[in-house]
Amino acid sequence: IISQDVEDFLGSRYGRTVVNNSSMQILLKQSTAAIDRVAQIFGLTEGEKFLLLECEVGEGLFFAGLNHVALKVIASYTEDRLITTDPRELLEMQSQEENKEKEEVGK
Repeated sequence: IISQDVEDFLGSRYGRTVVNNSSMQILLKQSTAAIDRVAQIFGLTEGEKFLLLECEVGEGLFFAGLNHVALKVIASYTEDRLITTDPRELLEMQSQEENKEKEEVGK
């Protein structure tokens, strides 16, 4: 199960059950409004809290049982092209597509 807002899980009895019964979890960047509750539920250290507040896109913590490790997810080129919302990348892809169409018409 995945959500962009940890409160989706922590705010209900069923959501807490899902979290408690998951053998693995990944937490990515958290808001300052949510970090204290997240830290309490997941037993975060001060360093882990800081990491979740300051990390970049794709960075966070991976939990397997009682073990916590820092994580950085790197999308492949194809994955990045499918999921990007970066306006610069989208404009570049649009420009590449238009150039490809022009080349095909010119053949």
